[in-house]
Amino acid sequence: RAVWSGVPRGPPERALAQAVDATLRSGRGAVVCVPDVSDVARADAAFRDVLGPGRHVVLTADLGPSARYAAFLALARGQVRAVVGTRAAAFAPVHDLGLVAVWDDGDDLLAEPRAPYPHAREVLLTRAWDSGCAVLVGGHARTAEAQQLVASGWCASLTAPMARRRASWARLSIDAGAGALQAARIPGAAFAAVRAGLESGPVLVQVPRAGYRAALACQDCRTPARCAQCTGPLAQTGAGDVPRCRWCGTAAMDWACASCGGRRLRAPVAG
Repeated sequence: RAVWSGVPRGPPERALAQAVDATLRSGRGAVVCVPDVSDVARADAAFRDVLGPGRHVVLTADLGPSARYAAFLALARGQVRAVVGTRAAAFAPVHDLGLVAVWDDGDDLLAEPRAPYPHAREVLLTRAWDSGCAVLVGGHARTAEAQQLVASGWCASLTAPMARRRASWARLSIDAGAGALQAARIPGAAFAAVRAGLESGPVLVQVPRAGYRAALACQDCRTPARCAQCTGPLAQTGAGDVPRCRWCGTAAMDWACASCGGRRLRAPVAG
């Protein structure tokens, strides 16, 4: 039984397929749960490549009643001993269970929103406890529940050495002058990098603060703009929006600087 921290940018589907292949070679069955249908599609392709055709079935709601029931019967009759699917696959009737695996167990999609609200991870762990089979709980980020399994001694921790993890992290170097970086919210080189990244996967853009103009000040004397009702800081959520107080929400329709009487606003910081 192991809690596995995946290597950044590593393909977890192939590793899961290799674990299932080892289980099938021992004559036992395997259940693998992933959060959504896109994860299932990638895992299905990896399973076909590693296991070969016809050695596993897929269980998702998108299959439709007929295909889903056919897959269920193939498992119940022992014709196939491996299944990969979304949270409902945790209940699949696999014969002689040898491995239960779940990837990204912190994803909310693995928790059933209807009573009795079972979580795929908890269902699989219960089946592992009853059958004595192997357990693999994987993810790029370790949940508190997974870490508790390690802390209790029930699961071992599988983590790549830090040097290997650092070598796998994505790196991007943007060569732009200081003037170009200050003139734009996001430099053109960064936009180009985002577009290139979207061709191979999702892109995360992280900013230091939220909002459009997170703080305002007088254009003439640089005094911070304050709300006339509660003296809270004013902010602007969009280019054509009226400045509002971040504390009480009052709109500053006719704002004037309390120090110099100026009516022009500037943004000392950008959101």
